[in-house]
Amino acid sequence: MKKMTKKVVATVLLCALVLSSLFCGAAFAADITVYVDGVKLPTDVPPTIVEGRTMIPVRAVSEAVGCRVEWVPEYQSVLVYSPAGGDLILVMTVNDPYVKVNSYNGNTGTVSERMVLVDVPPVNLNGRVLVPLRFIAETIGFTVEWDEASQTVFLVSALYEQNFNAPGAAGNANECGFVIYNESDYEIYAVYISPVNSPPSDEMDILPNILGPGENYYFNAKMPAQYWGVTDWVMSVVDVDGDSSVSYEAFNPFKLTYVDIEWHGEAGHYICKFFY
Repeated sequence: MKKMTKKVVATVLLCALVLSSLFCGAAFAADITVYVDGVKLPTDVPPTIVEGRTMIPVRAVSEAVGCRVEWVPEYQSVLVYSPAGGDLILVMTVNDPYVKVNSYNGNTGTVSERMVLVDVPPVNLNGRVLVPLRFIAETIGFTVEWDEASQTVFLVSALYEQNFNAPGAAGNANECGFVIYNESDYEIYAVYISPVNSPPSDEMDILPNILGPGENYYFNAKMPAQYWGVTDWVMSVVDVDGDSSVSYEAFNPFKLTYVDIEWHGEAGHYICKFFY
């Protein structure tokens, strides 16, 4: 009887270890935010870390760039079609690390097929198929930029980047976009920016809502014509109690990636770190 008891206990422990490894293999990356061409990507399943890779719902990121996505339940496969022409470009199967990628040659009109081995295979989580973010994004034509400090992923399509840099086009060098990240324990009521040595009337409040502790906001706008070419700006931050202070150094909003705002618990005392 004692031997049988030991076997039962050993079996239970083994099952517990197996279950533990399964649950530990995936963890929600709740702090990771994804932007697609300057717009926050909504997902019903948050980005998830699996074996050190950020996984994202394939439908969300594919449809963001106009791709059509088809689910084949009998094979547990996802098919992704290109936005132009509707050609099949990706075939992925849950738990299979091999992905079929079709590449179209515009010069010859031919389609070449290749099998790609991904670090982490697609997984089915709560009825959503998640795939490695960088792989799916780069395969369907995005450039991937990762901002460690704000835990933000920026996906930029070739068309958006072309428009952003085109002379005289909307989104050119006269447009700025950056992330504001609140590292403090205080709620931030307003964030004003203005050119150095300008009158208070030139201040622009760029925060649409209160920014809570640990929250971030992506600001993107085309500057008024009178400010084109102005590269030295200051930032003023106001908390919910009305305490405010101006940044101790100038920054260039047209080249800025993100701003870290840290309050130190004293009225009107904080630090803004500008990153380029």
